[in-house]
Amino acid sequence: MSPAPAATRARAWAGLAAALALIAPGAAQAEPDLLAARRLACTNDTVTRCPAPDRCATRAANAVLRAEVLVIDAAAAAVTVRKRGRSSALGRLVEDRVQDGVRRMVMIERRKSGDGARVAMTLTHAGKLVVYIGDRGGRFDYTCMVES
Repeated sequence: MSPAPAATRARAWAGLAAALALIAPGAAQAEPDLLAARRLACTNDTVTRCPAPDRCATRAANAVLRAEVLVIDAAAAAVTVRKRGRSSALGRLVEDRVQDGVRRMVMIERRKSGDGARVAMTLTHAGKLVVYIGDRGGRFDYTCMVES
């Protein structure tokens, strides 16, 4: 006697699932850990400007800002902006630590006359980077991914 049709289908589906797991092992791999990544590439999502502490306006990043890639290289302690195939130094990373599931970084802006302002940044597991600008609540929001 042949096996029941339902049992045959169940075995076929189990075999197919096992074959797919062997063919595509990358699908089961974990996402890269952004909190431990040595190099990040980030694109701008929104900009929040605050002329006063209680008067902030957030807008989507324009095409120029979206075309720029913020590169955070923790190994070299450097922060650069890449646009149109060229990189220019933005600052140097002076702090980089993970605390309470958030990566907290501090950059010193590079200026012609020497060091500039300290700029705080936070990065979540989901790849959302916030770069805090000024002391009134202004910020740039980015989406980051690991860059090799």
